[in-house]
Amino acid sequence: LSGLQGGTTGEYYHTTAAQSADLLTGAYGSMYIDNGSVVRTIAATNTYYEVTSGFTGSLCSQFVFQNSKELKCSRAGTYKIAWQMTRSAAVITQDVEGGVFKNGTIQLNTTAHNQSSTANAQQSFGGVGIVVLAVNDLISLAVNNNTSTNSITITHANITITRVGS
Repeated sequence: LSGLQGGTTGEYYHTTAAQSADLLTGAYGSMYIDNGSVVRTIAATNTYYEVTSGFTGSLCSQFVFQNSKELKCSRAGTYKIAWQMTRSAAVITQDVEGGVFKNGTIQLNTTAHNQSSTANAQQSFGGVGIVVLAVNDLISLAVNNNTSTNSITITHANITITRVGS
């Protein structure tokens, strides 16, 4: 912390009221889909598409849940972002990837892969990554069908964001 008030080596340091508030106020956000049936149309293979609806906001501090699909950052920093989705596709052997969009761009360090073995079977998978966020950055879930342009149906999903550094 820069600008701390205090004495010499071995003495206690004191924070200002603003610094104390910054230390004590956590920054986190979460959203989820529970028992949904969100269909994401896939227009082209090997392309990530945002899951554009169906989410419900959950606990948030320094994030705003908005548009039934995203979390808006109110406090810049380094964040751990974890996500999970349960999905299905109408065709067997669909290679599907998921990950986190930051302002509409896939964050490759958050991606994971899943392959269905049965048509319409529910498959769960998820990922975790560290992402640097600025104020007003938008975080959302993305999905990619590597096999075909068959739509993906999402029945459960969640994103949880936790600040881990400045």
